[in-house]
Amino acid sequence: VSQIPGWTTTSTKPFFKDINYGLAMDRGSGTTAGNLVDNSYGGNIWTTLTPATGGNFSFDMAYVPGSTGTWVETGADVTNSLAGARYSFDNGTTWYNMTPTLGTKYLATGWVNDSTGWAGGINTNSTTGGMYKFNGHLNPFTTMTWTGSADGNWNNPANWTPAGTPSSNKNVIISSSAPHMPLVSL
Repeated sequence: VSQIPGWTTTSTKPFFKDINYGLAMDRGSGTTAGNLVDNSYGGNIWTTLTPATGGNFSFDMAYVPGSTGTWVETGADVTNSLAGARYSFDNGTTWYNMTPTLGTKYLATGWVNDSTGWAGGINTNSTTGGMYKFNGHLNPFTTMTWTGSADGNWNNPANWTPAGTPSSNKNVIISSSAPHMPLVSL
């Protein structure tokens, strides 16, 4: 039996990728909902992970089998803009939104590998909602997001998350709220 320090009265759900490594999620309803701790010692030592910007989703999470550290978490809290799905390639340290899912309530999730996963949803009528299947490939850094934090230069790695310059095999998301829009010469 293991106890997470400071979480004695917190509704907690553990998720393990193997016998030694796992994450635990605060399933409470307060300001700490969705906070994560990780463990690489079979449940004996828990380390707090820094919460994602804007908060963590707090409904469910799953390790993606066959990956080195890919996890997917889901949320259904539309009141606090914490509904949708996001993924991490570094065992929960950094999270990336699955942008098309934001604002939709996703519940339990399960994954077979990095290209086959499902999440339950809420039916809004007889043909909308229900089960959702992931179509794509969760592969580290296949998607790059334009932040425009440095300037408008497309080739400046400081303008991208993760840092770098997109190649032809990368999906690109350009945020409309970026301080600088990209300039591309053709």
